Amino acid sequence: MTHLINPDKEQKPKALDRGFLHCLANLYETYGPLGWWPADTDWEMMAGAILTQNTAWTNVEMALTNLKEAAGASRFTAGWLLEQNPEEIKAWIRPSGFFNQKTPRLFALAHWFVSHGEDTQRLHSMPLDDLRSELLAIKGVGPETCDSIVLYAAQKPVFLIDAYTRRLLLRLGYEVPRGYESLRANLEQLVKDERPYEDSEVNLGTSSELCWLQEAHALIVEHCKNNCRKKPLCSNCSSLSCQARI
Repeated sequence: MTHLINPDKEQKPKALDRGFLHCLANLYETYGPLGWWPADTDWEMMAGAILTQNTAWTNVEMALTNLKEAAGASRFTAGWLLEQNPEEIKAWIRPSGFFNQKTPRLFALAHWFVSHGEDTQRLHSMPLDDLRSELLAIKGVGPETCDSIVLYAAQKPVFLIDAYTRRLLLRLGYEVPRGYESLRANLEQLVKDERPYEDSEVNLGTSSELCWLQEAHALIVEHCKNNCRKKPLCSNCSSLSCQARI
């Protein structure tokens, strides 16, 4: 039976180091390439980033299926969504939960994307800080949702952080700043210093910084859904240094 260790026996948190990259490499050996984000189009990816707030991905899949079936031959686009009755959108995305909050967020994001011509190439060409500032100004788009869109739709290299990232880092004994931007800066500095995508030991099957960051996030999510849960299944985990073990 697995238990969390006694907090009194926990070691002092350590600074982020190369060991985290080796942990990700172990996860890659376990799960293989995951090819995230699961979406047919960039807009579907963006909508999914809103719908996945505070819910499981299986619920998001049901909501997206409803939207795509409703769009039919018109295809599910930001422009199509803006032509719909908000009450119908609420009904279609109900499986994702919080549909009263998520519907106006979808409309706000759709308005923004349409203002950019529904063209992700325009997003690719924007400076990273400008793109993040615009996204964060949209009601309902926080740092995690923002960086999901930046990393997977705009194809810009950022280290995407979510609750799973924090959980894994804490259990590996690392010091984890409370602020999103502080932790993102620490992780991106590690990537900048170590350049893991150029290192055969920890490259996650790619020589691209962008693809490495996309794969790293996918692996963290997959591992925390399957094994590193709130009540961890440590017998299935290859991380012998994890503080969830006793």
